[in-house]
Amino acid sequence: MPVLLHKHGPRDALVIFITRLKPNCPDRFTGSRIDRHDSTVTGIAIIKQQWMGTQFGHDIGGSCGHLRIVVPPLYARDADGRYTRTMPLTRDDIARRAACELQDGFYVNLGIGMPTLVANHVPDGMTVWLQSENGLLGMGPFPTDDAVDADLINAGKQTVTADLGASFFGSHESFAMIRGGHIDLAILGAMELSEEGDIANWMIPGKLVKGMGGAMDLVAGVRRVVVMMDHCNKRGEPKLLPACTLPLTGVRCIDMVITDLCVLEMDPQRQRFVLTELAPDVTAEEVLDKTSAEIIVESEPTTVS
Repeated sequence: MPVLLHKHGPRDALVIFITRLKPNCPDRFTGSRIDRHDSTVTGIAIIKQQWMGTQFGHDIGGSCGHLRIVVPPLYARDADGRYTRTMPLTRDDIARRAACELQDGFYVNLGIGMPTLVANHVPDGMTVWLQSENGLLGMGPFPTDDAVDADLINAGKQTVTADLGASFFGSHESFAMIRGGHIDLAILGAMELSEEGDIANWMIPGKLVKGMGGAMDLVAGVRRVVVMMDHCNKRGEPKLLPACTLPLTGVRCIDMVITDLCVLEMDPQRQRFVLTELAPDVTAEEVLDKTSAEIIVESEPTTVS
């Protein structure tokens, strides 16, 4: 199977794969038409995408083997032939917006994956104590190459740094902090959310699960829970649903959702998310079209800054 290294646009979106190519393999493929250039030295194939803005998955078979191309369409072509970006907020943009929820003196837990990027966007002059449930309080930003300490990792086994005043402890003390209500804010990822604020983020049935992790304790014991995620999954399907289809992590526990399209805040009286902010060049109609859950749109949403 090829590994996606890089994608860029908007001009015909070159997609670079590492693949096991045969030397001088002819350009004979079935399915979608592509232009391909083999490299007998590096084994890197450059695929020229001809289906800009169409569905995500493409199977291409041929004498060189079988490729499964899964490319989120970052650019789509309009009726005038111009390209527009279809993912307005990047992961860093989402993390930067999530960092706006931090307050001076907060104790904050960052979930595995995209939420770890928030550590790089703590506002200057603000003191925030980032907690990792594997036993670290005072986690700093990701290290530069010359500052990597292989013994210093977060719950996702990524190398991190420790701020001045950081402390190390066992999992029993870590979860005593969480279950005791001493963590002000948790920022987590999610596979699915329901319109009532349920979250599913710990397993997909049939796939390997190393353990349920600490998310169930976090959504039950932390004072405020914010979710960072893509608005749709890799198949282009909404992740905000009337009810979660995957095993639940927690029920009615999410206070805010930040996606690549918008920001949603939970109204506790109506138990529905309210659309409060939109990514640049995104409309409320687009958000509604890509959301299966019932959400509330009242006043004109502001633009994510």
